[in-house]
Amino acid sequence: MKAKSDKTIAYIIIGYGMIFIIPALVSPSLGINSPAGIFWCVVGLILFVLPGLWKIESYELVENSLFKYNFGGLYKRTVDLTALVHYKTKLVNTDFASNPLNVVRFFSKDIKYLKYRKLTLEFEHSSKMTIDERVLEKADFNKLLNKIAGIKGRRNNQLLTQIKAH
Repeated sequence: MKAKSDKTIAYIIIGYGMIFIIPALVSPSLGINSPAGIFWCVVGLILFVLPGLWKIESYELVENSLFKYNFGGLYKRTVDLTALVHYKTKLVNTDFASNPLNVVRFFSKDIKYLKYRKLTLEFEHSSKMTIDERVLEKADFNKLLNKIAGIKGRRNNQLLTQIKAH
């Protein structure tokens, strides 16, 4: 199963980076040829554009392996779901009442960007992976969550069978 990525949050972050970079490109006093202009562009690039590109995530579930791709597929992380010890979902609420400075509501009216779930997977050897609902299509996030729950349930049944056998 390959989950479709949602790039809205990434594009918003990158857009804020452009707010930093564009003035340096068009301003004669803060031009790209001056040290201040170069510094301004680098700060915009590091603080906004690179994290925005990193937020372009996709996930693929093949049998018991979960692949996470960041930075448009340049970085790949693989985890074995048979080593899954615990998973939990957390509801994050960033609506206007709890976070009046959230600017996502100006770009999208979808409630998924204001109230979303984070899925945290904990594996043996204390490694973790977090999946943010905002970076995936909602239906794909639900499918991924159900498949992970199914794999975790099968693992628990196998452990119980092994304990009873001893």
